[in-house]
Amino acid sequence: MSVTCDDYKKHYLAISGNTYDGPLDEGDLIEHGDSCTRCNTWAFETDVRALGVDPAEYPCPHTAYYSQHRCDIHHDAWDCPDTMLVRCKDRSFGLPVRDGGSSLITISHCPWCGIKL
Repeated sequence: MSVTCDDYKKHYLAISGNTYDGPLDEGDLIEHGDSCTRCNTWAFETDVRALGVDPAEYPCPHTAYYSQHRCDIHHDAWDCPDTMLVRCKDRSFGLPVRDGGSSLITISHCPWCGIKL
Protein backbone atom coordinates (compact mmCIF):
# COMPACT_ATOMS: atom_id res chain seq x y z
CA MET A 1 0.00 0.00 0.00
CA SER A 2 1.28 3.46 -0.87
CA VAL A 3 1.76 5.77 2.12
CA THR A 4 0.97 9.46 1.68
CA CYS A 5 2.47 12.36 3.61
CA ASP A 6 -0.88 12.78 5.39
CA ASP A 7 -0.81 9.09 6.41
CA TYR A 8 2.73 9.45 7.71
CA LYS A 9 2.01 12.58 9.74
CA LYS A 10 -1.18 11.08 11.16
CA HIS A 11 0.64 8.01 12.49
CA TYR A 12 4.13 9.41 13.21
CA LEU A 13 3.87 9.88 16.98
CA ALA A 14 2.59 6.35 17.51
CA ILE A 15 5.40 4.95 15.35
CA SER A 16 8.11 6.94 17.14
CA GLY A 17 6.66 5.97 20.52
CA ASN A 18 6.60 2.27 19.56
CA THR A 19 2.85 2.11 20.21
CA TYR A 20 1.65 1.90 16.62
CA ASP A 21 -1.16 -0.56 15.98
CA GLY A 22 -2.82 1.08 13.01
CA PRO A 23 -4.25 0.00 9.70
CA LEU A 24 -1.14 0.79 7.64
CA ASP A 25 2.03 -1.28 7.49
CA GLU A 26 4.53 0.17 9.97
CA GLY A 27 7.47 -0.65 7.69
CA ASP A 28 5.85 1.29 4.82
CA LEU A 29 5.29 4.28 7.11
CA ILE A 30 8.91 4.23 8.30
CA GLU A 31 10.18 3.85 4.73
CA HIS A 32 8.09 6.86 3.67
CA GLY A 33 9.54 8.95 6.51
CA ASP A 34 13.07 7.96 5.54
CA SER A 35 12.61 8.69 1.84
CA CYS A 36 10.37 11.79 1.90
CA THR A 37 12.39 14.93 2.64
CA ARG A 38 9.29 16.95 3.60
CA CYS A 39 8.08 14.33 6.09
CA ASN A 40 11.57 13.78 7.47
CA THR A 41 11.97 17.51 8.12
CA TRP A 42 8.47 17.67 9.65
CA ALA A 43 9.31 14.75 11.97
CA PHE A 44 12.53 16.42 13.19
CA GLU A 45 10.64 19.67 13.82
CA THR A 46 7.95 17.75 15.73
CA ASP A 47 10.57 16.03 17.89
CA VAL A 48 12.38 19.31 18.58
CA ARG A 49 9.15 21.00 19.67
CA ALA A 50 8.48 18.04 21.98
CA LEU A 51 11.81 18.85 23.66
CA GLY A 52 10.56 22.39 24.30
CA VAL A 53 12.82 23.94 21.65
CA ASP A 54 11.75 26.28 18.86
CA PRO A 55 13.23 24.91 15.61
CA ALA A 56 12.98 28.39 14.07
CA GLU A 57 15.90 29.44 16.31
CA TYR A 58 18.21 27.06 14.44
CA PRO A 59 19.43 26.89 10.83
CA CYS A 60 17.65 23.55 10.29
CA PRO A 61 15.72 20.98 12.33
CA HIS A 62 18.71 18.63 12.37
CA THR A 63 20.95 21.10 14.18
CA ALA A 64 18.10 21.91 16.56
CA TYR A 65 17.58 18.23 17.37
CA TYR A 66 21.15 16.97 17.56
CA SER A 67 22.51 19.92 19.56
CA GLN A 68 20.11 19.28 22.46
CA HIS A 69 21.86 17.48 25.31
CA ARG A 70 19.56 14.71 26.60
CA CYS A 71 21.36 12.29 28.88
CA ASP A 72 20.39 10.82 32.24
CA ILE A 73 24.00 9.90 33.03
CA HIS A 74 26.09 12.92 31.97
CA HIS A 75 25.15 16.35 33.26
CA ASP A 76 27.37 18.13 30.74
CA ALA A 77 27.30 17.62 26.97
CA TRP A 78 31.11 17.64 26.90
CA ASP A 79 31.20 14.57 29.16
CA CYS A 80 28.63 12.61 27.17
CA PRO A 81 29.98 10.37 24.39
CA ASP A 82 26.54 10.38 22.76
CA THR A 83 26.57 14.14 22.13
CA MET A 84 27.34 14.57 18.43
CA LEU A 85 26.84 18.31 18.00
CA VAL A 86 27.21 21.30 20.28
CA ARG A 87 26.00 24.86 19.86
CA CYS A 88 28.49 27.43 21.10
CA LYS A 89 27.75 30.71 22.84
CA ASP A 90 28.49 32.58 19.60
CA ARG A 91 25.73 30.43 17.94
CA SER A 92 28.22 28.46 15.84
CA PHE A 93 28.15 24.67 15.81
CA GLY A 94 30.87 22.12 16.34
CA LEU A 95 31.69 18.47 16.71
CA PRO A 96 33.10 17.73 20.19
CA VAL A 97 36.62 16.35 20.35
CA ARG A 98 36.84 13.74 23.10
CA ASP A 99 40.14 14.87 24.61
CA GLY A 100 38.95 15.51 28.15
CA GLY A 101 38.36 19.20 27.58
CA SER A 102 36.07 21.41 25.57
CA SER A 103 37.79 21.13 22.18
CA LEU A 104 35.62 21.04 19.10
CA ILE A 105 35.81 21.11 15.35
CA THR A 106 33.77 24.04 14.11
CA ILE A 107 31.55 23.17 11.17
CA SER A 108 30.08 25.44 8.53
CA HIS A 109 27.37 23.14 7.14
CA CYS A 110 24.85 20.76 8.68
CA PRO A 111 26.21 17.19 8.52
CA TRP A 112 22.69 15.85 7.81
CA CYS A 113 21.19 18.20 5.23
CA GLY A 114 24.16 20.30 4.09
CA ILE A 115 22.58 23.70 4.79
CA LYS A 116 25.08 26.50 5.47
CA LEU A 117 25.28 27.28 9.16
